[in-house]
Amino acid sequence: MEEAERMSQTLSPSTNRPYGLALVCRAWCLSRATVYRRRASTASEAAPVLGKRGPKQALSDEALLSAIRKDIESTVWVGEGHRKVWARLRHGGVRTSLRRVLRLMRGAGLLSPGRPRRQLGPRVHDGTIIPDAPNQMWGTDGTGTVTQEDGHVTLTGTGTFLGKFTSPTEMTSSMVRDNGTGVSINYPIQTSSQLFVYRQQQTANGDGQHTIFGYRDRDSYNAGTGYGNTSTNSGVAGMSFWGDDYSFGVTGHNYTDFLRTGGVLGGEINGTYWGALGYKASNSSRYGVYGSTAAANGAGRRTDSTARGIGGGFYGDLMGGWVRGEVMGLVSSGQMFASYNHGNAYTAGKNVELVKSASGRMTPAFAVTSTDSKVYANGRTRLRDGSLRVSFDPAYVELLAAGEVPTVTLTPVGGWANLYVARIDRKGFTVAEANGGKANIEVNWVAIGQRAGEQTAVPEQVASGELNAQLEGVMHNEGLTQQSGRSIWWDGKRLRFDAPPATKRPEARR
Repeated sequence: MEEAERMSQTLSPSTNRPYGLALVCRAWCLSRATVYRRRASTASEAAPVLGKRGPKQALSDEALLSAIRKDIESTVWVGEGHRKVWARLRHGGVRTSLRRVLRLMRGAGLLSPGRPRRQLGPRVHDGTIIPDAPNQMWGTDGTGTVTQEDGHVTLTGTGTFLGKFTSPTEMTSSMVRDNGTGVSINYPIQTSSQLFVYRQQQTANGDGQHTIFGYRDRDSYNAGTGYGNTSTNSGVAGMSFWGDDYSFGVTGHNYTDFLRTGGVLGGEINGTYWGALGYKASNSSRYGVYGSTAAANGAGRRTDSTARGIGGGFYGDLMGGWVRGEVMGLVSSGQMFASYNHGNAYTAGKNVELVKSASGRMTPAFAVTSTDSKVYANGRTRLRDGSLRVSFDPAYVELLAAGEVPTVTLTPVGGWANLYVARIDRKGFTVAEANGGKANIEVNWVAIGQRAGEQTAVPEQVASGELNAQLEGVMHNEGLTQQSGRSIWWDGKRLRFDAPPATKRPEARR
């Protein structure tokens, strides 16, 4: 070791700088740790005492130490223990005690360096492998280690649990598990999920409890640019890269054991307006989609007379939506009106108006039909002295087509009279009795005329007998997984019910 120290201070002929201890140890295959330890022990310890009291030995301490050094220099190992040196000395004819060899080698700093024994903590098993309840952490035998800052630290853990510090010097298992293929929190790792989180709600903590909560904030106004994955900002997002059958970006499911519950809820933070998917209402009715915008207070109605909420809105470039029920198709109600159609309305059934009679029963009243667009007016009048002028209501006149003169039918009431229409125009008509009669009699009349406005030509597809069956195929119950609905698309001229043209999948960011 002394030779290595001296060589490290020797100047290199080429660089005129010392070789350095690292280069010398690397070239001579020496351990720098051993050199440093030898240097420290030499500086801290006093000069070895090479003599002892008692009977004189065959070899003095100086002679025995010289023999020990020769033995160590003859071995191929960097350092030797005192037992091997003592055994080789005996084999070479030098008889001495093991303890004397140990004393001389320790005093001369010739012993092999050894690692200091680490201080282990208590081996007391404080935990139990029997949990008190399901989903509870259980403990195992702990171990200990020593840190530079805190000293002795006790570690206790199980299996795939991640550790957590319960105090500055104690660590145990956390709620998080990681087996390399999946992560779970407060629950065993599930092979069906990359991340699984379990939480048992405590009723005493009140409402507003969530297993996972995503909270979005920003340092300044940051408006999104669209409705796509990379153009919206959200508190929680999910994406399914491939649109395989029955695959979704985000799903929500619920057993709906009770009422006012569902799979997914979205709404204003205070619940003023909201919508639910897979909702079970207070009357036990089940909805695929339910929305409400009127719950501004606990009673579910606004405290003033204003109204601006819309329960649902649907827009489509082909069709806004369809409704089909096995018993009833659609029920609507409104204070101003229940239904408003902006455009032509076609029905394959009958238009029936239910009129409440004096007895309280609803009497069906069927609409008058025609193969073209007609407008009707009727009335009752009395013929005096055989002649009468009847004027049409101005609103009826406005509904008549330009230049249209309606057809009038007369019916005498209470007796017979030879009546005819003496003159008629757009504004009214004149009734007279034939042969100069002077009858005074009641007359019922009906006027029928062509309706104003462009005459609507019914599309050929609507008039055909195939459209009903085709639309029924489109309005398919997706719960019937063994069957598929019928396609519908518009080619620019007519409705098509075959497979639509294939569209290229848009490029998505990975």
